[in-house]
Amino acid sequence: MEFISDMQALTLSQAINALKKKGYTEDFNLVKHPNQDEYEIDETFRFDVLTDPGDQSVLYAMHNKRTKVKGVLVNGFGIYSDGDLPHLLKGSS
Repeated sequence: MEFISDMQALTLSQAINALKKKGYTEDFNLVKHPNQDEYEIDETFRFDVLTDPGDQSVLYAMHNKRTKVKGVLVNGFGIYSDGDLPHLLKGSS
């Protein structure tokens, strides 16, 4: 996984928009029953908002290894995380 330091200070929406400019245009949160072996994580960003734990999230910039389509996937962490997401990301990084 690569961490881009120039995006550290961005908000989640700013980071998504910056990644769109880099070609990460698909929303992988909308993929139904994705095959975990088809995806690879390119970059990961964690947003830790101290004022509201509900705003804490992780942004994954990733691509489909078969189709080369690039996109983003957003997940909360802690009690707000999507329990199914680790199955998609298992083995990725």
